[in-house]
Amino acid sequence: MAPAAPPINTNVNGTSSGGRDRAASRSANDNIERFPPSPLKTTGPFGSGAPTYELFNEDTRAFVYGLQPKAVQGMLDFDFICRRKTPSVAGIIYPFGGQFILKQYWGTKETLV
Repeated sequence: MAPAAPPINTNVNGTSSGGRDRAASRSANDNIERFPPSPLKTTGPFGSGAPTYELFNEDTRAFVYGLQPKAVQGMLDFDFICRRKTPSVAGIIYPFGGQFILKQYWGTKETLV
């Protein structure tokens, strides 16, 4: 037979039933500070109607810095699988040379980025 579990200290008046003080038997929940929930909708600047806390949406596009063909292809594949209308990669910034064109795939079609 397994030994009985030790009793849980539920006394909040200063001392526990074992004679120890409250400071010795603190739980992790004693230090949690709870904040009010964020508002559901707040309008952004200029009356755009977009929430101020929304960083990204379905129309967000990105510039990829440097030669990262695997990252770009992964982003394009993800966008295609999610049936996004436009790719999330707007372009590649390649500061180490002149003109730079990268051939990638958008679904089954080749595209130049």
